Amino acid sequence: MSDPVNGHDGSGTPWTDGGPAPGARPAADVLCLRSEDGDRIHCVIRGSAVNNDGQDSDGTAVPSPRGQEAVIRAACAAAGTAPDDVRYVELHGTGTRVGDPVEAAALGAAYGVSRNPRDPLLVGSAKTNVGHLEGAAGITGLLKAGLAVAHGHVPASLGFETPHPRIPLDDLRLRVVTGLLPWPRDRRPRCAGVSAFGMGGTNAHLLLAEAPPGAGPGEGGGLPGTEAPRGDGRSSLPAARGRDGGTDTSRAGAPRATGPGGAGTAAPAGGAHGAAAGEGGEGADAVRTGPDAGGGGLGVGGSGAEAGGGVTRGVGPGGGGSVPWVLSGRDAADIGRQAARLRDFLAAAPGASAEDVGYSLATTRTPLRHRAVVFADGADARLAALDALAAGGRPAGTVTGVAQGPDGGAAPIAFLLPGQGAQRLGAGRELYAAQPVFAAALDEICARLDPLLDRPLREVMWARPGSPEAALLDRTAFTQPALFALSVALLRLFAHQGLAPDQLIGHSVGEIAAAHAAGVLSLADACTLVAARGELMQRLPAKGAMAAVEAAEDEVAPLLDGTAVSVAAVNGPRATVVSGDEDAVEAVAAHWRAEGRRTRRLSVSHAFHSAHMDPMLDTFAAVAERLDYRPPVTPVVSGLTGRPAEGIDTPGHWVRQVREPVRFHDGLRTLRDLGCATYLELGPDAVLASLAREALTGLPDAAFTAALRRGRPETATAAAALATAHAQGRALDWAAVIPGGRRTDLPTRVFLRRRHWPFPPSPETESGRRDAVPGTAERAPQPSLAVPAPVGGAAPGTTEPAPRASRTAGSSTCH
Repeated sequence: MSDPVNGHDGSGTPWTDGGPAPGARPAADVLCLRSEDGDRIHCVIRGSAVNNDGQDSDGTAVPSPRGQEAVIRAACAAAGTAPDDVRYVELHGTGTRVGDPVEAAALGAAYGVSRNPRDPLLVGSAKTNVGHLEGAAGITGLLKAGLAVAHGHVPASLGFETPHPRIPLDDLRLRVVTGLLPWPRDRRPRCAGVSAFGMGGTNAHLLLAEAPPGAGPGEGGGLPGTEAPRGDGRSSLPAARGRDGGTDTSRAGAPRATGPGGAGTAAPAGGAHGAAAGEGGEGADAVRTGPDAGGGGLGVGGSGAEAGGGVTRGVGPGGGGSVPWVLSGRDAADIGRQAARLRDFLAAAPGASAEDVGYSLATTRTPLRHRAVVFADGADARLAALDALAAGGRPAGTVTGVAQGPDGGAAPIAFLLPGQGAQRLGAGRELYAAQPVFAAALDEICARLDPLLDRPLREVMWARPGSPEAALLDRTAFTQPALFALSVALLRLFAHQGLAPDQLIGHSVGEIAAAHAAGVLSLADACTLVAARGELMQRLPAKGAMAAVEAAEDEVAPLLDGTAVSVAAVNGPRATVVSGDEDAVEAVAAHWRAEGRRTRRLSVSHAFHSAHMDPMLDTFAAVAERLDYRPPVTPVVSGLTGRPAEGIDTPGHWVRQVREPVRFHDGLRTLRDLGCATYLELGPDAVLASLAREALTGLPDAAFTAALRRGRPETATAAAALATAHAQGRALDWAAVIPGGRRTDLPTRVFLRRRHWPFPPSPETESGRRDAVPGTAERAPQPSLAVPAPVGGAAPGTTEPAPRASRTAGSSTCH
């Protein structure tokens, strides 16, 4: 290789391909970048200049020392920088007998004449390190100089042995950097120049300076004195637009999410005719009729495809305080490679902040299709989890998945909002203590509901088990408001963390929460509607019954003709709920038991979704007619029809919704047909998520998860649900997910290397011949022994071939 200032004759240029892609922002935005974007500022371009010496050179391909000196002086003037303040210049470095002396002479004239001989200008060229990158050579030199300024060290120029005979380095007060050199120590800010010269006579010179204090790389790689954006404690679903174009902050209308989104987890295998079948029921117990129901919950470590129905068996560990670490790759093996590199890096940095690492993993690299989200408490546990991933395993506390959308993005996500029967004493209490956004939302909702109820709602939701207040949670007047309040608070928490639904579906009373989330009802009107619904149902005579039967609707319906029993809900292909007079319901259940089918009497006070509701309809209609409705902003699949909602913004919809069956199974099939691949339940347990998983068996890569689970730490479960969405391809607001996290240095991505060399490896190359490609065991292509003479003679004063065509003004390229 020819060094720009080496004593050897120009011996040719090693051509290479590739180039960097540095990011640039206006200097005025630097402080904004530090405080808002979190980007690291390596240096600032203080000034630049460009000229053309085509009419001033001594030959067609001969550069002009006067032109190069002029462009350097112009750049210094533009930057307001004295030549003596420039300590290093990244050379263009032609590697020719004419070009190098010209560049050195221009540098000496512009920078060297006023320098102290003991303080020469440091020079070097990236071409000696990486070869000539052609059109990307100049930007490569910019990158090298910028990093030298940022880190306070100048890399070596390779191959320098003796000075070029026509370059008097001492006289020009220049010094070639031959080893890694600390930046000269003085009080002046670090400043470097970068030169690039085109074959057509275009000259360019830039001056780089240190970034402002606090904006450069600091210890741990963060921005000293700054932090990444944090959550500010304010959260709601995106506000719906009012009819006048203004924003109605009382509505939760969420515009459709279009960002990318994960596999993950969560529903236990419940009974095929589970309890959320209709109004009433006591918590999730009503759905646990299968052999694996009950206390069994999630295992850990499974993948979506292998855990059945796309369920990833993985959640955050017990305490729920773990920080998510996200990894991605082009396949599962690639994730293992990334995990191994990260593990080795962190093993050498035991003091690394888990928050900073997690935030940087999520924000400083492009997420690829295959994803894993690691939850682990403590440095040793995190390293062990990375070891397991590197070995191809699935460690406990890890959610894995594959982005299901086009180009590795997110397929649509559906939020499932449960109805009566899913209530659970104490649901939301742990999350309230840990998540200020959730707490603020629940406080606001309860403040709206409390004046409409006999006692404060939160006292009932979190009553002491066995107390009289605890029993009130199963009374419809409190059950329905409690489910609404919890679901909406969870909606706001997830929206704050960047996760919004593409589709919404609510089961029975859950449809009111869905309508509020979609912007149909303001919070005040939604609270009025749900409180009236529960209270009016509670006033009805406490008679009637409901039962879940293991049978399809078309099997059950013919048996109900002429009886006082109605279909109340269709939750799956063989999961139907009937409701009506107690004796008639028991007779229907007995018929199916005799057929060998499973049945379950639901623990309810009323026969919901039957003729028993008729006495309340007129009064409820009067309440519904007083409310203000708007078209949904986020699409809603209605449980009334199982299709995209029509008329949900009318009072009549809500009256019919009380009386007619819940067609949840039809709604799930509609969501499937709309492309939904992630189903997230926002309620006290995984009731609807379990029903969805059992009903949508034809979606092997779909994910079914729940924000909360009975018997699971709430913060960990909510975090795992969020990780599920990310593993399916959904983008999140990581500043809200990991508040306080800052950008820090992490190892670069492991590239998947494939051999493209035209020659097969041989024993000679593998034994270390000089003609092997550096860093490989591959043989370099050998030059032909017959080297043709230059065509057209030599350029004046050089041994370089003269160009065959003349220059055209304006066609130059800076190299």
